[in-house]
Amino acid sequence: MGLEASAAVAGLALLASYAHGVLSHARERGWRAPDPRVVSWTRADWTSLRLAAVCSLAGSAPLPPLPPSGPAVGSRA
Repeated sequence: MGLEASAAVAGLALLASYAHGVLSHARERGWRAPDPRVVSWTRADWTSLRLAAVCSLAGSAPLPPLPPSGPAVGSRA
């Protein structure tokens, strides 16, 4: 994995960690995720909007390239 791919993975890990912290903090205070089929996003609470923003950022991040396919490590192929 090259340097750019490593940076992309690190960025996604930071976003995941941030989202986990937001979610943990909110749940400790009794927050429950609204039903996405009926939530009014124009009136959504801060936690819901923050988590949706993190998901949007993560979804728009470039994915690192897959490793080349070949024999599995340790195989005798």
